[in-house]
Amino acid sequence: MPSSPRTYEQIWDQIERTSSCWLWRGNCVKGHRYVRVVLEPHGPKRYLHRVIYEAAKGPIPKGHDINHLCGNRLCMNPDHMETLT
Repeated sequence: MPSSPRTYEQIWDQIERTSSCWLWRGNCVKGHRYVRVVLEPHGPKRYLHRVIYEAAKGPIPKGHDINHLCGNRLCMNPDHMETLT
C-alpha cells in the first residue's frame, strides 16, 4: 500500500523539538533504519533526515551520506547532521 503524501506542515507537527535533538514522533515503517516520507502525489519515498538537511543546509554532495552527530537516527535537527563520504 503506497504512503500518502505529506506536507511540510504535517511533517513538522510530528517532530518534537527538545533543547538538543528534534525527535521524529510520527510513524515509521518497521524494519527500516530511517524515516522515509512521500512529499508529493506518486513521488518517491525520501529519507526525511536528508530532506531536512537539504532544506536547512543545501544540497548533499554526490556520493555523500548524512551522519547523525548525536547518534540518534530519529533526530531531525540539521545542526546534528554532517555529510560524510
